[in-house]
Amino acid sequence: MKKTYFILMLFVCFFYCSSSQKLTNVYKSPKLNTIQRIAVAPFEDAPGILAKGSGKVVADVMVTQLLTLNKYQVIERSQLQKVLSEHNLSQSGVIDAVTAQEVGKILGVDAVIIGSVTEYQMKKGHVPLYVTNIQTRGYTVGASARIVSVESGEILFSSTAVDNGSSYNEASEKVCARITSQF
Repeated sequence: MKKTYFILMLFVCFFYCSSSQKLTNVYKSPKLNTIQRIAVAPFEDAPGILAKGSGKVVADVMVTQLLTLNKYQVIERSQLQKVLSEHNLSQSGVIDAVTAQEVGKILGVDAVIIGSVTEYQMKKGHVPLYVTNIQTRGYTVGASARIVSVESGEILFSSTAVDNGSSYNEASEKVCARITSQF
């Protein structure tokens, strides 16, 4: 009985956590290979009151994913925030391509990653098992990211990804890994 229950739960978790994975709209310029120093700006939060702060979470995870690539020199996000504050470039912390170009020049980076969180939600469900229902929970995160050249303002890379996980952090890690794997 316990073995059957365990196998069923593994199947449910695997099925629920692996659905809705997608990577779409990938654009990659040949000039992307010239980038050595990069900064990550705060992402725009997903819509909804429960998603407040989701842009900062995904941007933080993006920094970690970039570091694991061991391909770029990544500038600490606190330095970027300091420049934004000192130069009054963004009240919300979220920046556009023009502001990214300005901030990037001040920081001495080749490019800045900007983006938005498109989805940030928890999904509840249940699975009938014998005479009872088992509650399930999964988290879905979606993000859109662009790499903007500091020199020209040109978008060198653009991608959108959506994934699920057993927590917001796990789903964010999967999304950022999907996006950065295309660099």
